[in-house]
Amino acid sequence: MYFGCSQSTIHRKLKRHSIFYHPKKQTKKKIDVEALIKHKANNPEAKLKELAEPFGCSEQAVYRVLKMLNITHEPKDKYKKKIDPEELKNS
Repeated sequence: MYFGCSQSTIHRKLKRHSIFYHPKKQTKKKIDVEALIKHKANNPEAKLKELAEPFGCSEQAVYRVLKMLNITHEPKDKYKKKIDPEELKNS
């Protein structure tokens, strides 16, 4: 239901007023999901940019596919401060 009426009613009204409606065509996906899974398995610490380069797509596109597949992407942070458990006990 759109605007409280059926989809056919909307199409009929648009046609009556010479408004042509063309639904969007689905675009071809750039990312081969199986290939991305293999690439991610071979390079577990790769950054999104490195994962996106072979497919010719954006980092955001790779992120969305990984999120859709419930694959976490957590590269190691080189600058993350490591906490020593002994320091916590002494504080």
